Amino acid sequence: MNKKINVISVIAICITMTAFSGFVGGEKQVTFTFGTNQIIKTVDPCVTYDATSNTAVHNFYDSIVMLGEGGTIEPGIAKSWNVSPDGLTYTLDIQHGVKFHDGTPLTAKDVAFSINRMAALGKGMSYIWTPIMTDHSAVVIDDHTVEIHLTAPFGPFIKTLVSIYVINEKLAMSHKEEGDFGEYGDYAQTWLADHEEGSGPYTLKSWLRGTEMVFQKFEDYWRGWTTGQPEVVYFKIMPEEASVKVALETGDIDMAHHYLTYQTFKELKSYPGITVQEDPSYEMIHYTMNNQKPPTDDVHVRRAICYAFDYQEALMEVLPGCCQAEGPVTVNMPEHNKTGLAFEYNIAKAKSELAKSKYTSEQLSSMTLDCVYVNALEWEARLSALLKYNLGKIGLDVQLRPMPWAQMVALTAKPETTPHFFCLSSTASYVSADYFLMRYTLDATGYTSAMWCKDKTLSDTILKARSTIDPQLRDRLYKDIQGNITERVACLWIATGIHRMAYRDYVHGYLYYGLLSFDEYWWNLHSLR
Repeated sequence: MNKKINVISVIAICITMTAFSGFVGGEKQVTFTFGTNQIIKTVDPCVTYDATSNTAVHNFYDSIVMLGEGGTIEPGIAKSWNVSPDGLTYTLDIQHGVKFHDGTPLTAKDVAFSINRMAALGKGMSYIWTPIMTDHSAVVIDDHTVEIHLTAPFGPFIKTLVSIYVINEKLAMSHKEEGDFGEYGDYAQTWLADHEEGSGPYTLKSWLRGTEMVFQKFEDYWRGWTTGQPEVVYFKIMPEEASVKVALETGDIDMAHHYLTYQTFKELKSYPGITVQEDPSYEMIHYTMNNQKPPTDDVHVRRAICYAFDYQEALMEVLPGCCQAEGPVTVNMPEHNKTGLAFEYNIAKAKSELAKSKYTSEQLSSMTLDCVYVNALEWEARLSALLKYNLGKIGLDVQLRPMPWAQMVALTAKPETTPHFFCLSSTASYVSADYFLMRYTLDATGYTSAMWCKDKTLSDTILKARSTIDPQLRDRLYKDIQGNITERVACLWIATGIHRMAYRDYVHGYLYYGLLSFDEYWWNLHSLR
């Protein structure tokens, strides 16, 4: 019965709303509609990892610290913090007067719970903190003070707290089920996958999986409200890029997601009433190559692939405005190694590398290399077609396998099922080379580590770098590591991306922060006609 009522309610809202404003209960509400072709998989802030799920979490919850323009760190739920001289203890001073969506006050206990839950679950982005935190690292000192005790120093630690969100412990734990975490049961994973228990600017009004999520303004949001900010936000899943484009042109949506092709953005830019904003990005566009699956388990085969790819063709025809990647870290990241880590397009070198591999030409010609990409993203299809064409020049057969994003991710659970090539656009979640390098550690999990490059010496070196307090020494170590990973040719790194977002020209307040999904923060928007 309840499911039927929810479905009917959402349909009614969709029918009665105008493009930008609607009437609910006789009062006009400011509404905003966002169109994307990627689904939201979960709203658990300790599990989410992909762009659209992160968008939902970012609006339902508040993070411990917040990201400012230019990648600066600003107070969030923690209004200030102190670090011990040895870099092992962080003391957080928690904001007063913050309410959760159920009206109860947010305290240090909720902050400590959320930090320890992230470490305990070991999912989502937890690999960032796994080497330096345990499930009891965060300790409550009083109602508004939390201490975090690290097991090893971690230079960029405060920067990473933009990705730890505060959960209402009491309400979440009231929905716990049996599980592997002692008194915490399953840590309410089942409940929090579909329900939010946050203090952010919006609550979850309804969710039709794969179709639409509706966000409702939280009246008592601690940062306050001004006239013109969205009160209801419709997050629409539109599988085809053409549908997203038409919807923006007609005003059925107010903003389109950033995964559209360059050609689509170019056409939208010339359309009256539409703004296309372009910003430098910490986005790495690349293919992970399965380092444990023949024939890409051979470094010479991987190096041959990197020489065989035509980067300039990709930049001109598929990724205009982007620049060629130089190793595993985006070229605009502060610790990027700028000493010539880029591969050149050189078929002769590619063939020479293949001749050095442990596989004979007959063996290579008999193998098929799988390449997966998102079936709804035209630019990934074009890039993958170029990869197939280029590798055909050196006798490698590539099978293109477009599929939904969730299906792609499921394949990366283990090396045996991970394809040879996994097309990936990966945008940093904090401003540090550490974000891109931690995926090469032994404990790294998830699709960003789909190259399965597991080496203890390399992993230990990365962990040593991140534990270095001296920023200059840490910078040098990060640069050396980039050279090491490039020598291993763990991936086919193609480009540092440029971020584009298209929206109607009556939308104001949009800010791009450079990091994954932080720009899709509805509270920033205002003056929606």
